[in-house]
Amino acid sequence: MTAPGDVLLVEDADVHVEFTRLAFESEGLADALAIARDGEEAMAIIADRADRPPRLILLDLKLPGMSGFDVLQAVRSHASEQVRRTPVVVLTTSRAPSDVRRAYDLNANSFLRKPLELPEYFELIGAVRAWWLERVELP
Repeated sequence: MTAPGDVLLVEDADVHVEFTRLAFESEGLADALAIARDGEEAMAIIADRADRPPRLILLDLKLPGMSGFDVLQAVRSHASEQVRRTPVVVLTTSRAPSDVRRAYDLNANSFLRKPLELPEYFELIGAVRAWWLERVELP
């Protein structure tokens, strides 16, 4: 069962925002998705909900201003224990091994590359949603 804002997508690319929105809508979960277009907006959303943070953060790395790495570091060092424990899935187009290592060094829960085609993107988002919102037990 999901509630409004359970998933925070931090993404600046219009096409990936739309793909993700469509994927959630196709599963009847449009309300579960909150969207931040940059790192500062993501941290503001998290600060407003520190007592009930998103259940999952989908995080792009290449963001204007505050990078995805900066957001990940801020989440993992947040004053709220609930925020620090929030699963963060890096969802990026990067293929750089250094990005993978750095994301895991900052305690990302997983690192996924965005598919370029809509059907594959839907499949990936569906699998991520099912895993993190239905199967995984979190504190």
